[in-house]
Amino acid sequence: MTIQFSAQPGCRERHLRRKYANPLFGGEAQALTAADVERARGEDEAEREQFRADFQDLLRRAADLSGQVETEAILEIKEQIDRLYELAAGLGGGVDAEQQSLLKINDVIMRAIHAAAANDPLAIEELEKEAAARQMHLELLHYPLVADLLRSDSPVSREDLVPTLLSEDAETVRVVISMFDPTQQAELRDEARALVEELKRRDELPESAMASLAAMQAVH
Repeated sequence: MTIQFSAQPGCRERHLRRKYANPLFGGEAQALTAADVERARGEDEAEREQFRADFQDLLRRAADLSGQVETEAILEIKEQIDRLYELAAGLGGGVDAEQQSLLKINDVIMRAIHAAAANDPLAIEELEKEAAARQMHLELLHYPLVADLLRSDSPVSREDLVPTLLSEDAETVRVVISMFDPTQQAELRDEARALVEELKRRDELPESAMASLAAMQAVH
């Protein structure tokens, strides 16, 4: 029986979709059932609901800010914004409006932080460095796999990482592999080559995996 996946799955269902009928993942992928997908879908939906509740809590906290609010309170809200935005990036759709609101609230918070540091050139310099790093981070979050990997409870285990990379498009592979240090990159490339050769011998290698492997090898 063919398993039906959501058009915009959350992180758990998305990973099952990667694995389904995918020889790169071995026998485990063949054992997936509709019940597994339904369970993952339910967990993803519960997470979306919790995200929306946390987002409303953030709106209330931000609305309560006054001109005399302590820096610590502002930084706590900023941390919550960052956490929610990173989470939203992997929720699989339906939260675009909330993501845009998070960016707008963050702009307001950063203006307040800059104003507090107006007479401290060193602090301003650090804030500018942080803003540049954050912008790079936001760009990385456009890739669902990045959002999945950054989770503390990532559905992509270490054992699944190489098959996952070989299942992704070349652009995503280049972005993700660059997140690892040179030693880790070399390990991942070695594992990927070994898996490709094994599946070649068994005549089970997906054609797209060669392009993904080439993308891994192009990053140094």
